[in-house]
Amino acid sequence: VDTLTGHLFTNTTFNREEVDTHIIFVVATDNGIPTQTQTTVQVEFTILDINDENPVFNESSYEASWDEEITAIGTNLVNVSAFDMDIGSNSEISYSLVPSQDSSHFTINSITGQIYLNDNLDREMQDFFLFTVVATDAGIPSLTSDVNVSINVLDINDNYPIFNQSDYSSALLENTTTGAIFLTVISTDIDISENAEVVYSIVNDVNGTFTINDSTGAISLAGGLDFEEIQSYVLNVTASDRGEIPLLSSVVVSITVVDLNDNPPVLNSTTYYIAIPEDTILGTPVFTIPATDEDSTSNGQLRYYITSGNIENKFELYEDDGVFVVDDYLDREITTSYSITFTVVDLGPVSFSALATLEVEITDVNDNAPVFDSKFYEVPVSEAVGINQTIFYFNAIDVDVGPNADLTYSIISGNDGSMFTIDPLTNSLNVTAALDFERRQSYTLSILAEDSGQPSLTDLTNLHIALTDYDEYPPTFHQSQYE
Repeated sequence: VDTLTGHLFTNTTFNREEVDTHIIFVVATDNGIPTQTQTTVQVEFTILDINDENPVFNESSYEASWDEEITAIGTNLVNVSAFDMDIGSNSEISYSLVPSQDSSHFTINSITGQIYLNDNLDREMQDFFLFTVVATDAGIPSLTSDVNVSINVLDINDNYPIFNQSDYSSALLENTTTGAIFLTVISTDIDISENAEVVYSIVNDVNGTFTINDSTGAISLAGGLDFEEIQSYVLNVTASDRGEIPLLSSVVVSITVVDLNDNPPVLNSTTYYIAIPEDTILGTPVFTIPATDEDSTSNGQLRYYITSGNIENKFELYEDDGVFVVDDYLDREITTSYSITFTVVDLGPVSFSALATLEVEITDVNDNAPVFDSKFYEVPVSEAVGINQTIFYFNAIDVDVGPNADLTYSIISGNDGSMFTIDPLTNSLNVTAALDFERRQSYTLSILAEDSGQPSLTDLTNLHIALTDYDEYPPTFHQSQYE
């Protein structure tokens, strides 16, 4: 205070937020003599507010956690609150979000500071949001402060395990050792924690041939394989998470069993028998070797070879299909049968083989005519020979067999008066009537030999019968008496 003028002056700065009213007492004193007089007055100062205080949030940061998917749009996730020590409009606060990628998913009530969900939450797309809220007072000029808000998105079991392939396949040798791991299926679940823990299983391996590690997805052989029994397997493998309500996916695993040459060629007999006619046309198939091999690919492919018995190479064996064909003209009259040994070999890297014999009988066809040992026979016969007496035997030769060599003989000419006949049982020429040298001295018969083939073949010979005189008559005179 100025002691002479009574002017009051400030000698410090004021802070309304600390003390908003000041009361002082001023004493005025005169200079009277001998006695001074004075009076006192009370002065009250009110400190007016200016906007000198920033809004202050009641927390240094805000954090909230919410489940994905099931949290609805419009849900009040968190409330922020700030205060301002100023008064009046200087303490009126409004809230806003600092624009950012994260804050775009939310809205805020500018008056209450309530923050709402503006979009669906998907933890697998984004599991954490961090944005800034600004509190602004209404002072002129306004003052602000900000605070960070973080939203944690909690996982729910909303994703199925997903295999890294649409299907799997593998090939196993049939001698693969039991316990060998040959394939690993991989499935991932983009959830977290137990919702992402995958358990594997095989649901259709009724014979227990395979097993799977439920944690790693490694598939191994649990039983023996045999290509000749089962060539392929199709497994249905599932991946299930450990969520409260588990979600499950499945995939097909195709397994091909690879053949090994563990089976030899098989023949159903060691000896085979066939009969073929001697006039079989060249190139005619006469026998197919009935060999089988339970292996596959080259292990089951067979080749056929003649090893012995193919005299004069009369037969050919096709190497690829095991067919015997006639390769040269056959003649039963020269060779009646063949005993051909053949071998069947597979084409495995270490081959197996089988051995058998083909017995071939050459059957007769009527390709040889009867043959008389002479084209002309001469037989002297006494006229005194008796009726039904045999005077000659026929013996033509036919090198065929069976009916083709069964001969019958017949007189085709020269048998005037039917003087002779041939006995069909004995092939003998017999006299059927009395011969008379004095009436006829000779006969020439044409004899036919005919086999029973179809068609029949024949040969012809001539038999000359010369009658000899028998002294059956005494001499006679031409006259009964002479003079």
